[in-house]
Amino acid sequence: MLTAEALAELVSDYNPKSNSVKIIEAYKYGQIKHEGQFRKSGEPYFTHPVSVAEILAEQRILLKIPVLPNKKSPSFFRTRYLNWLMG
Repeated sequence: MLTAEALAELVSDYNPKSNSVKIIEAYKYGQIKHEGQFRKSGEPYFTHPVSVAEILAEQRILLKIPVLPNKKSPSFFRTRYLNWLMG
């Protein structure tokens, strides 16, 4: 699984104006919010959004949302964090 720093570097390779700090923060926030969630295979759920983020970054698609928590997380925190993340 890609690390937060590796994901930020992957994005900055095609978008030098990207904010690596915010990408790393979003990754860590998503990681915390997905803690304790597992896929049917037994692997941590967070591997899925990180894989999606990696695919999007490799295809040079705008990356902000994939690593953030799903709807199981309190919407107040998701909305507040998205507002902060997008500036």
